[in-house]
Amino acid sequence: MTISKDQLENRAYTSDATAFNLRLGGKSHPEQRDCPMDVPPATQVNPDGTVTFRFYAPNAAAVEVGHMREEPTPMVKGEDGVWTATLSFPFPGMKEIRWRVDGVDVMSPFAPIAFGFGRPVNYVDIPCPEQDYLMIRDVPHGGVVREYYKSTVTGQWESCLVYLPPQYYTEPERRFPVLYLQHGGGENENCWIYEGKTNFIMDNLLSEDKAVPAIIVMNNGMVQMPDGNGGWQVDSDRLQDLLTEDCIPFIDGRYRTLTDAWNRAYAGLSMGSLQGGRLFMERRDLFASAGLFTGFRYPPFRSHENQDFLHAMDDVEAFNKTVRLFFIAVGKNEASLSKVEGEDRFLTEQGIHHVYRAYPGDHEWHTWRACLHEYLQLLFR
Repeated sequence: MTISKDQLENRAYTSDATAFNLRLGGKSHPEQRDCPMDVPPATQVNPDGTVTFRFYAPNAAAVEVGHMREEPTPMVKGEDGVWTATLSFPFPGMKEIRWRVDGVDVMSPFAPIAFGFGRPVNYVDIPCPEQDYLMIRDVPHGGVVREYYKSTVTGQWESCLVYLPPQYYTEPERRFPVLYLQHGGGENENCWIYEGKTNFIMDNLLSEDKAVPAIIVMNNGMVQMPDGNGGWQVDSDRLQDLLTEDCIPFIDGRYRTLTDAWNRAYAGLSMGSLQGGRLFMERRDLFASAGLFTGFRYPPFRSHENQDFLHAMDDVEAFNKTVRLFFIAVGKNEASLSKVEGEDRFLTEQGIHHVYRAYPGDHEWHTWRACLHEYLQLLFR
């Protein structure tokens, strides 16, 4: 793999949730806040797709680095106190990174920061030559707005991110379809923007007339509910209630939306895919389209036998009449590939109209970005 200079330097890859501008480096001593930077950036993507990692820890006995899902690799210490290692990955894309210093997992303030695995994480984004549709280009850009709404489900203020296409600003009389887009387990509403690059994908598709202009709404699917003891616990099964009782009415009341089911869609990855399978089947009155990236028949945090929502497909003819787009997709290297292939066979045998895709990649953003890119091109057609 060879990555072009344009991709390596494109701001879509180098910005993160904490800052749009480049993360240049840092000071080796806290008191040198006004001095030139002398600690190099913690991550450097090389043209061949490898990544050079650096960590400043002059007093450490051992420093390691690697993907969050794997055991880290030992780094080599230089005379300047900077530890270095160059690693390769099976696929390009966004990789959550762990650093281990003397046996303790830490974060680097000099590496990009995202949210995953239930906490802030460092990461590196390796551009893929075949996914140049993620790049920020000189095209009309939509806006990303953070909204706040009071939830009757959680009893708290909740927040969502809303992508508005460029046409929302230039065509003030127009109303738009809406996609509700959900992340995976341990993530939050920021992830489809900062990790998934949804806004740039949609901007580029719209500039080429390859997608229908739509509003995209992203909520936190790790819904926090009172635990009865004065604390809070995650109940991801309540996402359906949060969307249908609170968020959808809020969005329809605040934005110029098309409010019928034919013009409302759902999509989600991993946990968001499983949440969406149930929601799509049970609320045919609200959603005519679904994009389920990594399966739909295994509800999260429930027994596999509790799949009553599948009865929505018992009347195949009626189901097909109300479906505008049923899209399921998976990475070819995912552990769940056989399960999703089984779902494709199940739908085909039932006579359910659907689209099935498998993309190169594992259970990671490289795959889900590809899923979204194609789904948006088929949506609301």
